[in-house]
Amino acid sequence: MRKTKRLFGSLVLGACLVGAAYAQDAEQAISRAANAYAIDTLEHAETLRLESEYRLPFESHDYSSDFHDLSQQRFHVILDMQAQKGSHEFLTEISGTSYHGRTLYEDEKSTFIAYGPDTYVDSDAEDFFTHFGSTFRGSDVLLAVWMTRQDAETRYLGGSMWLGDQHDIVEVEFPNSPPLKVFVRHHDGAITKMERDLPDQRTVYYTFHNHQKSGDVLIAREHSFYIENEPIYFSFNRDIDLNDPRDQSAFELDQDVEPDAERTDQSEMTVRSIGQHSANDQLLHHVCQGEGCTTFMTIENSIIGYGMSGGLAERIDAYREQTGATLPLRYVIASDHHDEDIGGAADATSAGATLWVTDQTAKKLRDAAPAHELDVISQTRQIGSLRIDAISTDHAASTLIAYHQSQAILMQTGHYYSSFIEGPSYARRTAVSLYEALPAVMRDNAVAILSGQDLKPETWGDFVSAIEAHEHVRCHRSRLICQDGES
Repeated sequence: MRKTKRLFGSLVLGACLVGAAYAQDAEQAISRAANAYAIDTLEHAETLRLESEYRLPFESHDYSSDFHDLSQQRFHVILDMQAQKGSHEFLTEISGTSYHGRTLYEDEKSTFIAYGPDTYVDSDAEDFFTHFGSTFRGSDVLLAVWMTRQDAETRYLGGSMWLGDQHDIVEVEFPNSPPLKVFVRHHDGAITKMERDLPDQRTVYYTFHNHQKSGDVLIAREHSFYIENEPIYFSFNRDIDLNDPRDQSAFELDQDVEPDAERTDQSEMTVRSIGQHSANDQLLHHVCQGEGCTTFMTIENSIIGYGMSGGLAERIDAYREQTGATLPLRYVIASDHHDEDIGGAADATSAGATLWVTDQTAKKLRDAAPAHELDVISQTRQIGSLRIDAISTDHAASTLIAYHQSQAILMQTGHYYSSFIEGPSYARRTAVSLYEALPAVMRDNAVAILSGQDLKPETWGDFVSAIEAHEHVRCHRSRLICQDGES
């Protein structure tokens, strides 16, 4: 492994005159990329804007088909590499609902702006290249920039055939990442593939296709990302723009956005009683820490919990300490099979509970250790005042909701909940899909809705009013990403 030198001028020209043989070292291979991507032009640009659109069409994401058919993301990444500051903006359309945000980076500080509620949050960040690491790895242009850095450590791994073309493989050190194996096409210097090993002994593959010139700079118009043989996303309509005068405000905080009010103290455990106490009914208790919540209730001389995200053991302890409950924990209900909803499975099993799950969740947990006692609910299950239903929404092909009939309280996962119910970012489509999938008895009689991922209970009236009052806004503040998307 050794450090490369700057690779411009006669070295680049000399490398282009090499015949059909592979390169003999990293410098010759990198010089081809430096020439193809006009690195000297990129290095002297005041701003570099990369645009792309992503599709997530793959069933391996285990969401519903509607979710994938209607999911699209648009990205603008604007970088000043001399001053080491950047802006990463996204606009996402999922099943008719828009999400729009932007992350700013400068002086090792990151600011995230959530458009719609027009709020922002500041936090400390890593160094510039680590912070934008995924952006660099997912861009053939930025990989070319990184490979030609004066302090980039590279090693030549030899030649290889890839998609019918000769390639040189260069291993490049990258901050806080396993080394990157970059495939440089021999005849024109295009980067067509990059590999990176993960700590769990899996390999990720970034592929770059349909290279075209944008001015002097080469750029792949299409990009795919795989983990082993599993496709994760496909990016297209990629473009590059240098020194666009519209980018001058890219590193500034929008006017009139407000600091985000802290929703929950991540270290605070809260136990809230919900419902009406009577001789026949016990109160429900909504126990939360950070963004993980479980609703506990007493039914038929046992305790049942709804919500199985990580940290369940601590929430069980807090519930028992607050209420003095000594009955056994008999069942814990997992809303669906997504990782954030089953992180407490081992805690539930250790507490002696049977897990009520969907068939998809059962498939995911059957090979887990320790072994779980699983009971699959495919339609409706009744125990005392509690009714559990398996329903299909636009987000999950099967998800479990729970309805406490005498207290008229609905329990559901956090995918259909918004902390910004008064703002235009309220996820109307996902909320509507939940509402429409509910049995009529719940829609007509519920008085409150609880989430498995958010501290704040919501009255049923507020939930329905927010859905009815929502006015869909695809993109906010007429930002550049909005103008390009609508043009």
